[in-house]
Amino acid sequence: DHWYPNSIPCMMWIAIIVSLGIQDFIDAGVVLALHSFNSGLGFYETLKAGDAVAALKEALAPQCNVKRDGQWVKMLARELVPGDVIILKIGDVVAADGTLLEGGTCDLDQSGLTGESLPVKKVPGDTIYSGTVVKRGEQDLYVTKTGEQTEMG
Repeated sequence: DHWYPNSIPCMMWIAIIVSLGIQDFIDAGVVLALHSFNSGLGFYETLKAGDAVAALKEALAPQCNVKRDGQWVKMLARELVPGDVIILKIGDVVAADGTLLEGGTCDLDQSGLTGESLPVKKVPGDTIYSGTVVKRGEQDLYVTKTGEQTEMG
């Protein structure tokens, strides 16, 4: 049980039982009160930690700028669908596989995919993979694959 991660709570229960056995109700009550307080505090901290983790997950969820219905909107990367156009800027982690559209060039860090230590220059028409990081340039990307269908899955 995750509420009893070590032997101290078990020893407290043994002390309570022994105190009750020798009819020392005051000691049993004090130890029971301490144990109850400690358990309640642990439960409260666990709830708060879960809330903090959920807030962090929400804050760190990848987002991107997508062109939908002629408007640029910011949305979660998991809501992308093939056919969307997203803009890639310096520091962005590419959210989906796709093809670079017309414009300049951009340099991408693909070390997570290929192990290359230096950024790779990409030009319009090149395929870009999810998980790469934009190191230089700004470019539009036509999304071709999302989620588990990407090269990285």
